[in-house]
Amino acid sequence: MIDAKKMRGLEQQLLLAVVNKSIDKLNLMLAEDFLEVGRSGRKYNKRQVIESLTRVGGSPVPSITQFKMMELSDGLFLSNYVSTNKVGGLISRRTSIWRRSGAKWHLVFHQGTPTTL
Repeated sequence: MIDAKKMRGLEQQLLLAVVNKSIDKLNLMLAEDFLEVGRSGRKYNKRQVIESLTRVGGSPVPSITQFKMMELSDGLFLSNYVSTNKVGGLISRRTSIWRRSGAKWHLVFHQGTPTTL
């Protein structure tokens, strides 16, 4: 079992430049079968996301609010939250699915949907 504080911490790690600029760290956190649906509605696989994140310049870390999580099955959790980028004011509703493999957690799915709240 994972608690909400640890799950939120995993989400926060992915927003940090030290993680999302590191191919090695991203390879450890993202599942091999990872899928993302971006703000544009386009789908991206693990390789595409890693290439994109490590190529783009650094950006301010968005804040996370309204964080909730639920257990889908043993070792499979869904997290849902709102992220707000301090520069530009971009607001997104975000949903992630995390899967436990042994003692490690891997991100399997992520979607960001633009909103104005």
